[in-house]
Amino acid sequence: MTGAADRARRMSRVQNTAHGVRGPVVQAGEIHGGVWLTLPETGRHPLRALSGLPAARDWDPFLAGVHRARTGPGGTGLPAYVPRDIDGELRRLVRESAAHGGLVLLVGPSTAGKTRAAFEAVRDVLPDHRVLAPDPGSDLTQLPGLHDAERDVAWLLWLDDLQSHLGPDALSPVLLDWLTGTRVPVVATLRTQYYRELRESGEALGMRVVNAARPLLVSREWSSEERRRAEATGDPLLAQALPHRDFGVSEYLAAGPELLREWRSARIPAEEGGHPRGHALVAAAVDLARTGLASPVPRRLLDLLHVTYLAGMATLRPEPLDEAWAWAVRQRLGAASLLVPGDLEQSVWRAFDYLVDEAPPARDVPELVWDTALDQAKDGEERWLVGRTAWRSGHPRVAESAWLPLAEAGDTRAMSDLAELLRARGDLAGADAWLARAADAESDTAMYELGLEYLRQSPYHRRNAFGTGFAAVRARYWFRRAAQAGHVEAMYQLGRLPGRWDGTDEGPETWLRRAAEAGHARAMTELARRLRRDGDREGAAAWLARAAAALDPEGMHLLAASLRERGDEEAAEAWFAAAAGAGYPRAAHALSALLRARGDAEGAARMLERAVRRERRAITDTVAAYTRQQGL
Repeated sequence: MTGAADRARRMSRVQNTAHGVRGPVVQAGEIHGGVWLTLPETGRHPLRALSGLPAARDWDPFLAGVHRARTGPGGTGLPAYVPRDIDGELRRLVRESAAHGGLVLLVGPSTAGKTRAAFEAVRDVLPDHRVLAPDPGSDLTQLPGLHDAERDVAWLLWLDDLQSHLGPDALSPVLLDWLTGTRVPVVATLRTQYYRELRESGEALGMRVVNAARPLLVSREWSSEERRRAEATGDPLLAQALPHRDFGVSEYLAAGPELLREWRSARIPAEEGGHPRGHALVAAAVDLARTGLASPVPRRLLDLLHVTYLAGMATLRPEPLDEAWAWAVRQRLGAASLLVPGDLEQSVWRAFDYLVDEAPPARDVPELVWDTALDQAKDGEERWLVGRTAWRSGHPRVAESAWLPLAEAGDTRAMSDLAELLRARGDLAGADAWLARAADAESDTAMYELGLEYLRQSPYHRRNAFGTGFAAVRARYWFRRAAQAGHVEAMYQLGRLPGRWDGTDEGPETWLRRAAEAGHARAMTELARRLRRDGDREGAAAWLARAAAALDPEGMHLLAASLRERGDEEAAEAWFAAAAGAGYPRAAHALSALLRARGDAEGAARMLERAVRRERRAITDTVAAYTRQQGL
């Protein structure tokens, strides 16, 4: 039986008599060890029953994925928990998820405190629920809990680093629908870079999963109120962290900045205290992650790849391989290591996620590393994401290698992406052929791409207007078909198109609202603008709050400006900081002005310097993209 047919059989839609709702139900009797757990006392083993899982009140925070803290005065690896500003909303969502099902998603950069906040919320709100935290790569279509003896076990699914648990055999929209129908809470964390990648991936599986949640943003920068709470705990380790205002408190506790500095400074001769081979091992792991590969990789792979990074370093006299590994995996300050094991057996490894988050875009990743990432991709979804990252990073050959086998296997999303790549290359016939195949398969993405193609042909396009010529009419037609098929970006495009509408069509604001309700962050911001323009300030404020929660940088900035207008400067500061952290320079300038008005000249100067750096980087990226486009 094929994998697809087997999945269809296991996830067939049947009557769920236990809860009286219809939804995808995993067939009992198919459970034969597809879900794996790794525990210190037992190692890696297949999950057989939910009743043997730990209750949330007894769960180990480090098994949950909480970063160990640096050693310090009385350090235990876990300082006192400081309530975060999101805690009230987080607990409400966890409570609702237990009552009605659904995904609770915390989004933020590495070492922001996402996992700790989620862990404390689950332990507080659902102390008696059994916690299932599967290993990455587990076949979640074989979840237990379906036998009569297990139906009464209250449990939750815990997915730290959600990007490692997405896929047709992992957390898919179908499985999430079943979990929601059976009222199983799903609590997950996701780093900001992966969240943005998934949100921008059209109608990809991952986007449909994250759109099912209202994400909670966990900022690396702590608010003034959070810092006051930390000070009030009297915890000596927190007291040690608070003066370091250049970093977030959780960031400092996890030793992220020190590890980044040590890795970057290791590329000097070994006799001078450097670790050039160790630096190369870590660089290989970081670059694999920069390609979009979420899965950890075997040690032997890093042994082979790191040689690429040693080219031209013979004069540094690289240390022996075993010594390099010992340096790369050594725990610093009792907190973390540069290379982190992906399982207890230490058979697979990944780079400490803080190093990946602080790395630039993946334009300079060597070709061999891209090819290796494709070979290591665990499924079509991960392979597609690697291809998407390659395309955006100026590596069209890699993107084509990623997408062509998927397109030939019938993946309409890959067909549409391949058409975009061929059009950019000048192969219009090839692009049209793939788009036609995708459209014949009723691909909403292909119909959206056809709409974009006609939009580009419209003589009104460059004037940011839209007319009634043939190209304009065809663009609207294909956008409408894609939108009716559920393509969220097509809904957004329809919402942006002015001009005359025929009497059978729904107007732009209707489509814009639909896109916003489907989770499109920019649509939320645009809808808020229009509502504010029409005098509906309350409706505008509600949509701005949702856009900010969905991490739209402009939405965060506009919400902060609105809060400042209402006199809530503390909340405004938090959202300006979040928008600035998301790379929105106007927010950094606004925050600098706010800090200056408060008398914090040092903070204002630091924020202004950060804004200038980002603006320079944006200009450099724009010039580089133009140069690649022109073949210069």
